[in-house]
Amino acid sequence: MKGPIIGVIIAPIITFAMYTSAVEAQTGAIHEFTGKHAAIKSLIYSLGSSLGPIGSLIAGGVVSLAMIAWLISAIKKRRQPA
Repeated sequence: MKGPIIGVIIAPIITFAMYTSAVEAQTGAIHEFTGKHAAIKSLIYSLGSSLGPIGSLIAGGVVSLAMIAWLISAIKKRRQPA
């Protein structure tokens, strides 16, 4: 049951990060990521900049809806008597 809940929480956060990256990329901002999580930040930035703001919101919305469906399915399975 922990997996769907974590997915429902993390999917919108990643969507927001991709959207802000896409908006920054449209303004021409160039980022060099350093540090412990540089690879993850670079991946989110490159996805956001390649999808654009609208594409980032659509992709994130689809993933968020899939996570919500997974959570509902897990709740229904848990309530069924054995």
